[in-house]
Amino acid sequence: MKKQNCSQLLCFALFVLFVFSSCKNSDEPQEPSIMHGSAALQTKLAVAAAPLRPIGLIAGSSFNLDNSSGMTITVDMGSNAWYRITFETQQAEKIPKGEDLLAYSRGILAKYSEELMFLPDEIAEDASALHEADTNLRMVTFQRRFLGVPVHGAFVQFFYNIQDDGSYRLIQILNNSYGPVKLGSDNAPELTNAEALAIAGLDNYKVSQRKEFIQPSTTTEGHYDFSLATEFEFVPADVAVTTYNPLSYTVMIDRATHAIHRAFPNRLDIKQSVSAESYIKSYILADQSYSPLPYVSLLDGANKLETDALGQADVNGTQVTVTLKGSKSAAGILDLAVSNNAFATFAATLSADGKSNLTLKNTDPSVLNTYMAIERVRTLVAKYLSETELPLLKTGILAVVNGNDPANFCNAYYDPNLKNLYLSKAGAITFKDGTSQKCESTGLISDAIYHEWGHAMDDQLGPTNIIKGNGPGGKDRAYGEGIGDTLSALTTRTSTIGEGLFVGDKRPLRNAQNTARYNAGSINTDEHVQGLIFSGSFWDLYTNFTALYGVEKGADLATNYFLKHLQINESYLTAYDALVLVDSGNGALGTKGPNYCNITRAFQAHNLSGTATVADDCIDADTSLKVRVDLDSGDGKLSLLASAGGATKIIACPGAVKVCAASGMGYIEMTVTNPDGKLTASKVNRFYTAQGTFDVKANPVYSFFSLDAKGVKVGMKTLNFKAKASTLGN
Repeated sequence: MKKQNCSQLLCFALFVLFVFSSCKNSDEPQEPSIMHGSAALQTKLAVAAAPLRPIGLIAGSSFNLDNSSGMTITVDMGSNAWYRITFETQQAEKIPKGEDLLAYSRGILAKYSEELMFLPDEIAEDASALHEADTNLRMVTFQRRFLGVPVHGAFVQFFYNIQDDGSYRLIQILNNSYGPVKLGSDNAPELTNAEALAIAGLDNYKVSQRKEFIQPSTTTEGHYDFSLATEFEFVPADVAVTTYNPLSYTVMIDRATHAIHRAFPNRLDIKQSVSAESYIKSYILADQSYSPLPYVSLLDGANKLETDALGQADVNGTQVTVTLKGSKSAAGILDLAVSNNAFATFAATLSADGKSNLTLKNTDPSVLNTYMAIERVRTLVAKYLSETELPLLKTGILAVVNGNDPANFCNAYYDPNLKNLYLSKAGAITFKDGTSQKCESTGLISDAIYHEWGHAMDDQLGPTNIIKGNGPGGKDRAYGEGIGDTLSALTTRTSTIGEGLFVGDKRPLRNAQNTARYNAGSINTDEHVQGLIFSGSFWDLYTNFTALYGVEKGADLATNYFLKHLQINESYLTAYDALVLVDSGNGALGTKGPNYCNITRAFQAHNLSGTATVADDCIDADTSLKVRVDLDSGDGKLSLLASAGGATKIIACPGAVKVCAASGMGYIEMTVTNPDGKLTASKVNRFYTAQGTFDVKANPVYSFFSLDAKGVKVGMKTLNFKAKASTLGN
């Protein structure tokens, strides 16, 4: 293969997990050299993230909507249309229980079409536009059209909070419609398939499908231009493969100018490894663990059975054949080392006592581990999303294991067209300098599988997901990679991803614990690198939550917020706003949610919180912090015990204060203790005892602060002992 120089790095970054360095150190692996298509196609393939929309705030703005009061209005500077309108929830008009929210939303569109800058008939008739995003939140999403043609990536959303009496209140409108459409040429002829292939420069490819769109683009002046364009899917012409796709592309081409607007490979790659018994993260860490083998088919003599969610089945004999697919399986495994048209099977001997542990040695470890990893991540996500919200939970996914395409050794990817995962067998890749390196089967690296399953999940979430015909997930690739990394990190509760891809190499390929920051002047980098900005922000949020609430509750809250925000967001650049909405209780937008400080601090560190910033004295309430009297010495002198979910230490200062320093008057420090061996039996809260006495008669109000391992204040609670103090010493 021809060697490539540093300037060509972005061309190859699309096909590898992580850019180690185009000018590598001698001990670091490099990416293989792969290139397809014309220079114009390669240029667009190198663009990983869309630029930030030009959004501005109207200072002090408000408007009345049937007696409701608007809180803030931001404007899309490219069209001067209202972009995001948020309301003081309890001042908004009360919408009766049972109201048709689709009709109500259309009525708002008609009433304010001048401000929103598009006509009511320019939306799709979509019966699935009403969505239950959370228990107390209903979301209506309309797809934007013009002259009956979809405007690519354009939509308008309405968010409604459900009140205790079942009525609704409008809390937010998001107008992502791009404003008025003016086509430069509305009679440009349709491109032929042959013309499209020539523009893309893809020899030996064919067109598998095509869709017509109106494509918006941003001018150098910050306004929008619109043109008719066709989105093509190009697949290899001479490859008759139905279970994995060697490499295909989706390319948007302007009908009038024949320019390429956008392009991406129809694989969302990650070169990682996974292992089984299954392994929690990777074979190289030897972190295998036994867990139930759910929803597989068993052939017990002539009896055809299936295990349940706990891996149980009524089996008569001890010799069975296991097939890694069942009617309720989250995955079906196709082992290309054995067959390309039958699910993976293996023989197993069950224990006579009815409790059997099938090891990796029972079959190909890659095959069994892949199945278990998919079940593990599916089980996690199913705790927070319903099958209606995420059909993938019900349909499952086909995983092709031991992929034998040499061009894809050391690789794993999700194919949004075939709707499956591809995991390569052990092999080797050749780098630009001609050297090569051996890789393990990617079916042995579980966190790679979690990442790829995250792409499949992303494919079905968000306002412009693939179900509505707008391409994979509707999100840019950088956000998609960040989503995959974040899901993997939340599943394993570790920040590192991809240890063991290269044989004998324990170094992670990426780390969500990072300092990556968004830079508006440098956004067209490799999507995996750009995705670190989002995964870094979310890992910081996970760290904040676990420090405040403890590992279990903190991880639960972080995972819930992550999955909920994906339903209402399309870009990592606006993820912060979506998380603030989720945290607000899906309604109380007039007030900050209970985790506002921790959310803002995490995303602020990566320059993703926009204009929102918090100072060091912004501290969220610690709802897990509890205080009880251990000894009443009289005259208002109390010895206290306190507990908190995740704090390493608790400190207290007199008064309702936000600053509590050791040098201050009345400062008290509480350290971890376990007086009777019973207080921590629940393993939820840690208990503390004071290194001093609280004089609640002299100072009836105290502020308690939860500190993490680094001494950072992560939560607080203010208590008033006044009622108790009035009786002390009597």
